[in-house]
Amino acid sequence: MTDHSGTARQNNREDSSLSGHTWPLIPLLIASILLRASGDSLWAQVCAAAMGGLGALAAVYGMSQCVQAARQNKAQRTAAAGVILVLLVGLANLVRHFL
Repeated sequence: MTDHSGTARQNNREDSSLSGHTWPLIPLLIASILLRASGDSLWAQVCAAAMGGLGALAAVYGMSQCVQAARQNKAQRTAAAGVILVLLVGLANLVRHFL
């Protein structure tokens, strides 16, 4: 008999990892839908700002976890450096747009 429990555990770990890394998108998505649906009212803007703030904090926490994982594994450092480079270019573009 073969034991497939290791494969099942690995598949479950990958599935939970995917959902664990994407959960900051939920408040950002709710805020975006709320603004799109009724962005002209004050209550929608306040609720969307609160949800967007929570989503932004969750994204910062997720990035710190990504950096911590990249420090532990050298193979992931190059991928993390690429992600950080893309984020910095996006931030520079955003700052240039508003200035």
